[in-house]
Amino acid sequence: MRVENQDCIGRSSTAYGELFILADGVGGYGGGAEAAEFVVQNFIAHLNQTQAANAADALRAAGRDTGRELWRRGNAPGGAPGMSSTVVAALIQHQEATIAHAGDSRAYLVRDGRLLLLTKDDSVVEKLVSQGLIKRDAAQDHPEASVLTQVIGQSVDVNMHVCHLRLQPGDSLLLCSDGLWGYSTHSDIEAITTSGFLSAPAVADTLLHLAMQNGGGDNISIQFLRLSEALAPTHIPVKKPFPIFKLALAVTILSIFTSGMTLAIWNFRHPLYIPESGLQAPLATGTGEVHNKPKPTGSGQVPRKQ
Repeated sequence: MRVENQDCIGRSSTAYGELFILADGVGGYGGGAEAAEFVVQNFIAHLNQTQAANAADALRAAGRDTGRELWRRGNAPGGAPGMSSTVVAALIQHQEATIAHAGDSRAYLVRDGRLLLLTKDDSVVEKLVSQGLIKRDAAQDHPEASVLTQVIGQSVDVNMHVCHLRLQPGDSLLLCSDGLWGYSTHSDIEAITTSGFLSAPAVADTLLHLAMQNGGGDNISIQFLRLSEALAPTHIPVKKPFPIFKLALAVTILSIFTSGMTLAIWNFRHPLYIPESGLQAPLATGTGEVHNKPKPTGSGQVPRKQ
C-alpha cells in the first residue's frame, strides 16, 4: 500500500564471513529510502575495510560509523533531519553466526520445528511488555506500536545489539522487516518456515503472500537462509597403514604354500624307486616333513632316480 519502498536488502562476502543485511527506512521522516540504502551499502563497505578483532566488534563498529555518517547527512544543510533506518544483519562463517540489529527489523532462528526470535525490538511497546505493563498479544495493536527507541542515524552514537550462536545442519535463519511480522502471526510464520515441503525460495514467497493477504500495509522485506548438511564437520576417512607384521605373516604363509605345492607337483611327475625292493618312495608332502634317501648298500650302488 506504500507508494515508496523504503526497505533495502543486501548480501556480500567479507573477511568475517557472508553478510546478509536488511534495513527499513523510518517512516514519517524524509529520506527513508535513501537512509535504508545507505545503511546497507555502508555496512558492506565498512566490513570490507575494517580490521576488528572479531565479527561482533566489526558489526558494532559498522553500526557506529554508519550511524554517525547518516546523522551528519541528515543534519547537513539541505539534508533531511531525522532520516534514519532500522537494520538487522547476520554474519555467517562456517558454523558460526553473529547477529546484530537496531530498531524493529528482526532475526529468527528455525530449529527442530520451532521458530525462535533472536532479536528484541527497540520500541516503546517492547519496553512496556518487558515491564509487564501490557501483554504480548496486545502489543501489535498498541497506539505506540510503531514508535522506536533506537535506529541508525537517530543520534551520533548507536548501541547495536549483538548475539552469537552456533549453527546446526538443518537450521534456518529469517531476516525480515516489520512489514512481515506486523501483518502475520508468529504461529503462521512458524508453520511456513518449518515446512519440509517448501524450498528456501518458496518459503520466502509464501511468507510474502501471507503478509500481503493480511493487509500488506507496509513494505515487506525477507531473507530466508536454509543451512544445508554441508555445514556438518567433514570427516575424511583415513586408511590405516597395513601392519608390517601382518604383511610379513601373509608373505610367509604364501611362500610356504607355494613351495609345498611346487614340491608336490615335482614329486608327482618324478617318483623315486628303490632298486632292491622296487617300492616307490613316499612323495614329499606339504607338511614340511623330510624323507631321507636310503643309505648306499655294501655293493657300492647308489639309488638312482627312475
